[in-house]
Order: sequence, then C-alpha cells, then structure tokens
Amino acid sequence: MLLMIQPDVMEEFLSHRETLEQGLLARFIFVNTYAEPQKRTGEFLELSDDYLSKWDCFIRGILSERDGDSETTVICSPEARKAFDEFSNETVELRKDETSVMRPIYARWSENAIRVSLLLYILDGSQVGLTKSTAERAIKLVRWCGRQVVSRLAYVRAQSRETNRSDY
Repeated sequence: MLLMIQPDVMEEFLSHRETLEQGLLARFIFVNTYAEPQKRTGEFLELSDDYLSKWDCFIRGILSERDGDSETTVICSPEARKAFDEFSNETVELRKDETSVMRPIYARWSENAIRVSLLLYILDGSQVGLTKSTAERAIKLVRWCGRQVVSRLAYVRAQSRETNRSDY
C-alpha cells in the first residue's frame, strides 16, 4: 500500500502503459499531497511530550500485535459487511462504464477498503468487532484515494495525447 507520493513521480509511473496493464497499480492506494518543495528555514519543529507519548503508545501497540504469538480474529459486523458489499457493487458498476485501464483499479477498491478498515480497527484500539462506522470510514478513504488516481491518470493521458508519447 502506498499512501503518499510526489506528483511528478506518480505521473511518470502512470505514463508507462505497462504499469497500467499489469494490474500492479490497482493494488496501491495513492494520495497526491499537492506538496510543493519548500526551503528549509532551520527552524526546529517541537512536538509536545503528550503527542510523543501517544505516538509511542500507538507504535508499540501495533508492534505488539505484529509480534504476538497468537493470531487476532476480527469479527466483521453484519452492518459492516453490508457496507462492503454495497461498495463492491458500486465498483462493479464503475467497471462497466470505464476503459480497460481503469477496470482493474476499480476492481481492487473493495479489497483495499477491507484492508484499510483493518488498519482503522487497529488505530482505534477497538475491542469489539469491525463496525459499520469503521467500514464506512475505510470506504470513504479508499474512494477519495481512488479519485486521486483517476484524476492523475486523466492528467497523464491528456499530457500523453498532447505529446503523442503513448497510444492510450
């Protein structure tokens, strides 16, 4: 899973037809941060002790789950399952109306939403099953990230048509 990437790197990545045709792109979640390079001022960013303590607890919690000897089973509530099913159905409809390049990307959205929901479950420190609320947050995040890819891909396609670099 890829959460952030420089726009120019993403555009280069998307400009290669092979990248799109092999199905690799669909397995990542991209976010265009729209960050521009900034000059360093020499100013040191201070983080509060409270923030550092919470971050330490968060990271140690994830590591303890990863390093644990027992497996963790996450029970998905019926309402969460329904939300995932509805999102999967939405992606089926999106695939019907799209080009061959976008179909594999949309096909992975529902899988990615489940993966993201598990991350949110861990982040929330949930002791109950995976809730509808967590599923909806994950779906919203994946949909937003997916639209980033769609937007960047449209931009790369337009650039490609202008320069005749590619036939897609």
